[in-house]
Amino acid sequence: MGVAGGVIMSFIALGSPMLYLTIGLIVCGVALTLYLNMGLRSLSVIVVIIVLAVGFFRTEYAEYCIHQTKERLTPGQHELLAGVVDGEPAIIGAHQRFVLRTHDDVRIRVTTDRYPAVSFGDHILLTGSIQLPDVFETDTGRTFNYPTFLHARGVTHVSLFPEITVLGTHERSLRRVLFASKQWFLDRIGRALPEPHASLVGGVTVGAQDALGEELLDDFRGTGLIHIVVLSGFNIAIVVLALRWLLAWAPRYVAFGAASVGIILFALLVGGGATVIRASIMGLLGLMSIMLPGRHGDIVRGLMFAGLVMIVWNPYVLLFDPSFQLSFLATLGLIYLAPFFIDRLAWVPMRWGLREIVAATIATQVFVLPLLVYMNGVVSSTSVLSNVLVLPVIPFIMLFGSIAGVVGSIGLPIAYVASILVSYVLGVVDLLARVPTVTLPAFPVWIVIVVYSVYAFQILRVEKEKARNAKRSAPPQTITRIS
Repeated sequence: MGVAGGVIMSFIALGSPMLYLTIGLIVCGVALTLYLNMGLRSLSVIVVIIVLAVGFFRTEYAEYCIHQTKERLTPGQHELLAGVVDGEPAIIGAHQRFVLRTHDDVRIRVTTDRYPAVSFGDHILLTGSIQLPDVFETDTGRTFNYPTFLHARGVTHVSLFPEITVLGTHERSLRRVLFASKQWFLDRIGRALPEPHASLVGGVTVGAQDALGEELLDDFRGTGLIHIVVLSGFNIAIVVLALRWLLAWAPRYVAFGAASVGIILFALLVGGGATVIRASIMGLLGLMSIMLPGRHGDIVRGLMFAGLVMIVWNPYVLLFDPSFQLSFLATLGLIYLAPFFIDRLAWVPMRWGLREIVAATIATQVFVLPLLVYMNGVVSSTSVLSNVLVLPVIPFIMLFGSIAGVVGSIGLPIAYVASILVSYVLGVVDLLARVPTVTLPAFPVWIVIVVYSVYAFQILRVEKEKARNAKRSAPPQTITRIS
């Protein structure tokens, strides 16, 4: 929390480098004075001050690196700018979007025509305009800080519809093999299933939702189901539940081990990028909270440590990466609220893990809803209902869809089963998408802070009450006197 506080202080602070140096000297002076005058009793205060300073200066260093990167490439018209495609391109209708890494290590988000198609590791030449990204206003009146959103991904420039020339591929790496395996898998699904069924299976299994189309994606957003096709911690939480359901027959620790291996294999299949790794860590911690309830304290510490490492590695993710924020909150919901709802959903059957699915759905929805509403202003009135209706069939879509993707057209009976299940999901989405969503006007961030402060207060109150009850119910210790 201290490092996070330092990061927030740094982003809020306004001033010159001399101001930051002055603040640093003051912090060091206060810490030294406390140590000399109060000894070890002030150790906790000193630690808090130090970690605040670490967060502050780590963020300033990240800002400095971004500034230096911007200066390496002047915005404007460029001829034959050489670079390498860094990461997996996204297909958006008739367009493609990818990140180009130049030889000066400047990363540019490029949006261009779908053809000529590019892939990870391709060396290309770019001719066109390159600009710095701008802040813009969304359809719901929200201000979207596009520059910092891209900075969280190491991107400093954008280019819209330049001319590109593919020179060839010289990249030989594990990531290229993984991306190629993923594309092979999606191609096989496309041969076995029609559209949009193939795209939905691709989105559920490996997070490839690009071919679903904007209209269908809007329906998924409006029904609160977008998380099943978007690669994030929210999506991997669903993968966790699916694996838990499929392994409900196995002993708890065996099921946990097999599900953990499944998450790791899933992360490798979808490319093993930074977002995937972060979401997988959150997913593993969420899995532990469900399947190993006795390790609650270790899971919370693990989540905080994972969040700390991610923030220190990239301070921008704390405030400007929705994927990190939603992953973190969804995992907290699984840890703290899912057990609460499991105890209160006695009317939901335990068979096939259905009660866990309903409880986890409600818990994650409650925890991410304030932030989601602040981000996009849209509240789905059918979110819980749609999740309860759809999530039970997701494990079977993953199972039959994956088999159909591996065996291709020779597994037509299996593909037929997957097609029926996908048709059911699309039917639910089409029906519930007709229910109007509620759009709220933009509101200040302090309201979100107050809501999550109330969450934190209630969690602390409940945890303290649990600790007191456990202490009261513990058997009294007897002291045997030895004479």
